[in-house]
Amino acid sequence: MNKNDLTWVDRAPRPDLSDYPSERSLSPYPVYLFPEILSKPLGALNDGTQIPVELIANTLLTAASLACQSLIEVIQPHTNTPTPCSLYFFSIAESGAGKSTVKNIIMKPFYDFDERMRHEYHDKKADYDAKIEVWKIKNKTLIKNLRKAIDKNFNGEFESRKIVEHTRSKPREPVPPQIIYNDTAATDLIYGLSRYPNAGLITDEAITYFGNRPKNKIGFLNNAWDGSSYHFRRGGTIDCHFTPCLTASLMTQPGVFESFMEVHGKIFKESGFLSRFLFIRTDNLEHYGAEAVAHGEHWSEIREFHGRLDFLLNKQKECIDNNQTAKTQLTLSDNALTIWKKHREALLNKIKPGNELYYIREFAVKSSTNTLRMAAIFQYICNESANEISEDIMDNCIEITDWYLNATNRIFFDTPERIEFTQDVLRLYEFILSRSKKENGAITTGEIEQYGPNKLRKVEKLTPVLNHLVGQGDVILYNSIPNDTIYISALNHDGLYPQPRNTPAHNIRAADSTAFRPCFHIDLSDIRLKAK
Repeated sequence: MNKNDLTWVDRAPRPDLSDYPSERSLSPYPVYLFPEILSKPLGALNDGTQIPVELIANTLLTAASLACQSLIEVIQPHTNTPTPCSLYFFSIAESGAGKSTVKNIIMKPFYDFDERMRHEYHDKKADYDAKIEVWKIKNKTLIKNLRKAIDKNFNGEFESRKIVEHTRSKPREPVPPQIIYNDTAATDLIYGLSRYPNAGLITDEAITYFGNRPKNKIGFLNNAWDGSSYHFRRGGTIDCHFTPCLTASLMTQPGVFESFMEVHGKIFKESGFLSRFLFIRTDNLEHYGAEAVAHGEHWSEIREFHGRLDFLLNKQKECIDNNQTAKTQLTLSDNALTIWKKHREALLNKIKPGNELYYIREFAVKSSTNTLRMAAIFQYICNESANEISEDIMDNCIEITDWYLNATNRIFFDTPERIEFTQDVLRLYEFILSRSKKENGAITTGEIEQYGPNKLRKVEKLTPVLNHLVGQGDVILYNSIPNDTIYISALNHDGLYPQPRNTPAHNIRAADSTAFRPCFHIDLSDIRLKAK
């Protein structure tokens, strides 16, 4: 620690708990940043049911993502390549919070669409079966004609050409498009997407999807979010490559989620799977009544949203009927691009060691992509003729995804890294307090490096831990003017910081602790009490 890098003051005040980002309460869900086509049904559902706002919001955004993903993609600014606009959501809420209710209301157009497509598929499949039988009979006849020509010593060129022409006219088997998968086995989901690649995994029993061996399912869902091609083989007879486009909305109870994470959390984290999701957690168990919604005065706002979904689903059906796979590509306006790049730089700074998002840095890295995707969805669902994302929409989506990052920071607060760092802080503080009591005064960094906790005797390990204690105000750095030495003093149970031995008070200055302001608070009161 270089004393010349510090600002020396007469008194270094302890920060209030409100100075720590992690100690501030999470702000209300930013509904006001939604376009009206989303904010109005959200308000109607919340008023009519008292289902938590963030749970409704996650489901509305799921619906918007699923409605748009087969029609649009967004151009990634750094690579100038198209990427999917689909989003993944994870909702953690107690049983009775309204997960199934809000899912069934908001997603109704998709269930209706699936049912309609199933009926149409049965009719098309019957037509196809009849046509393919006729085609097979003609094919056998053409092959027979070729054999006869060869038997008669003709070259069979004419007959061969007829077979080629007939092969090209083979009826195309209709696609059975399913766009909603609920509690579906992973292999069935993959097989379904190999036949029609645009769908949503929407389940309020999320953990059952992963079962006891989640690794393979995680790999597929990561591929689907990335927009990467996937190789699928089933039963030794089906072998295909396809590029899935998937929206995911996984819901579960807090206790189930925590138990599952205890067993499989390491795989979830190291695979990068969780970082692709936008998380909410609500412990709000206010009573809700689904009946109030259907007959409520704001039902028209939900119908309006359903109408918009139906419009987009009909566009998707046109693509299916015409065998079209090309998507509208959205780019950022110049101002939106500037805003997005600036925010991305800010995020990269926040994930540096010791900064606000360091312990959830994998989520922060993915957040920029989620912002792009959400902005594309907002732009298209409001105006499908626009090919450029506006700066206002980009601003709003940045604030929304920032809210999700703050929520995630609380859900995954106790990461293994943070727990290990906290233990280091506790050990160092206990050592400084004990050593100061023994020496009857402040100690030097040299004493820590010589006698302190083994792990922290190297400067590179010691510095961030010591900085955290200084930033909390539980340790003060003193500068003794006569010998220009840095001393370390821990706040004791009497609320005092012991001074350097044999040094007059007027020759001592403290370091300004604001240079080391940490992002989360560690309670050290038990250690002070024990050292009393």
